[in-house]
Amino acid sequence: MRQRSRRETVIPPYCHLVILVLAGCLLAGCTPLPNTAGYTTATIQLKQAVAAAGSAVDAELRSEALPGISIEAAQRKLAGMGGGDASNSESTDDTSAGSSPAPDADKFKQSWDMTVKSLDAMVVYAQSIEGIVDAGNQGAESAKHVAASVANLLSAVDVTGVASKKTELVTDTGAYFIGEGTKFVAGKRLEETLDSAGPVIAAVDAAVQQQMENAERLFKYSIMQHKKNLRLDYQGWTKQEKYLDEKQMNAATELVKSIKVPRPTEGDGEAKRSDGASGENTAQPKQGSVCESTENAAVTQLESLLGQMDIARKQIAPHVAEYETKLSQIREREKAGLAVIGAAKNAVAAWSTAHQEMVRAVEERRPVSVESLTAAVVEVRALIERWREL
Repeated sequence: MRQRSRRETVIPPYCHLVILVLAGCLLAGCTPLPNTAGYTTATIQLKQAVAAAGSAVDAELRSEALPGISIEAAQRKLAGMGGGDASNSESTDDTSAGSSPAPDADKFKQSWDMTVKSLDAMVVYAQSIEGIVDAGNQGAESAKHVAASVANLLSAVDVTGVASKKTELVTDTGAYFIGEGTKFVAGKRLEETLDSAGPVIAAVDAAVQQQMENAERLFKYSIMQHKKNLRLDYQGWTKQEKYLDEKQMNAATELVKSIKVPRPTEGDGEAKRSDGASGENTAQPKQGSVCESTENAAVTQLESLLGQMDIARKQIAPHVAEYETKLSQIREREKAGLAVIGAAKNAVAAWSTAHQEMVRAVEERRPVSVESLTAAVVEVRALIERWREL
């Protein structure tokens, strides 16, 4: 009996492996999910930075707007400057752009407001994911909440322009169709559902990028209006400079042609030698003396004309320099504004990448890293400050 009892209590070797596997599964299931608050905070900071970028561009367009000049005012100004008949000048073709760029600033603001609205939805999505993860992995229930968050994000951000003309949300089955080849299906696990949301996040990123590109085009157009207004305001001086350039070039060319250096010909040398040998004085009056006098007068006249042009050029030089300075300033601020918008676009793209990192962190039960997104947000803010210092 004692031997039989001993045999019954012996545990087979393979059972140890089973016990270890079960223990590992239990430990993995009990491993807490990572804290995604950093992703939420970075998303909020992204929204704030992008909103600040739009406000900076809007303020720039309004503060730097040049006053509009009507066609009649432009013609009177040109006539007063001696620029001739302005109605026949090619420059008057740009007078249609001589209105204040303020309406363009309004259009930019409306366009950028759409981006900020999309970012608000992205913040809500990040906050909802944080709440779901904080509540712990509850299997299908957590997956259902994630699917609802994805649905809310899609309802707030219009992705039809980047996915398909038709967007269908099938909430009862948990399947969300957002275009050809782009489908999100809620899984039975939190991690699976988060991972399946990847195409949705990519579509949202593309949609927001498109919104920002539309605003960027409006910014470029408004800056172009500024340049046209500036050219219209100074075209009397720039036209005179162009006129002087052409006249001065022509006069300088004629002056070079008028200055002739006489060269002795071979026949003249032989005649001088023969005259010296005979000892006879055969000197004749120079037939070219009259022509030489005429040439000298022409040279004097051209030199006088060039001198007058130099005086006129000095008189208009301050106005032309002022125009070039203002144009340079507009171009510099345009470059800075485009840099801010470009940085904002990069930051939104970094949000999509950070979402992928967050999903992997949840799957692997490790801390969530948002360093790239945070750095992109810092870059936007730095460029805004640099722009304001110009």
